[in-house]
Amino acid sequence: MVQAKNQPQDDEVIAYEPDRTIRELIGTDIELTQIFTPEKIAACQKTIDSARDTFFDVAGMDLAKLEAFVQNPAAAANTAAFDDIAALAGNIKGHAELFGYSLVAAIGTHIVDHCEPGARTPEVRLRLIADLVKMLHIAIKQKISDARGALGRELGASLRKY
Repeated sequence: MVQAKNQPQDDEVIAYEPDRTIRELIGTDIELTQIFTPEKIAACQKTIDSARDTFFDVAGMDLAKLEAFVQNPAAAANTAAFDDIAALAGNIKGHAELFGYSLVAAIGTHIVDHCEPGARTPEVRLRLIADLVKMLHIAIKQKISDARGALGRELGASLRKY
C-alpha cells in the first residue's frame, strides 16, 4: 500500500513512499536465490516463450476488430471509436514491445498517436489509421517482427511517412 506524505497544496507535488520494502515483505533471513531458483526462472521463460509463440494469433484477433472500426466511416464521427481503436492498437503495441517485435510496436504507436485529436479532421485521422491498419495487417499476417527483411524494410520506410 502506498501512502501520501502530505496533502498537496494547489501546485505542490504529492510524494509517495511504499509502506514496506520488498526486503521487509520477504524477510531478511531469505536470500533472493532461494526465491528465484533456476527452475523457477526457466518456468517463467517457458511461459514467456509460449506467449511469444501465440502473439501473432492473439494480435490477429485485435487486428480484426481494428479493421472493423476503420471500415466503418461513421467511426470518424464517434470519439469513443477512436478511444477503442487506441486501446486495441495499444494492446498490440504493448505485447509486441514485450516480445521484441519492433515493427509491429512502431505501427501500433502510430495508430495510437493518430487517435489523439489534433489539427487533422476525424475523417482524415481515420483514413490515416486505416492505412496504418493495412500495414499492421501485413506485419501480423506475414509474422514480420522487425524491419530487417525486404518486406519489413518496405513497411518501415512506408511507416516513416506517417
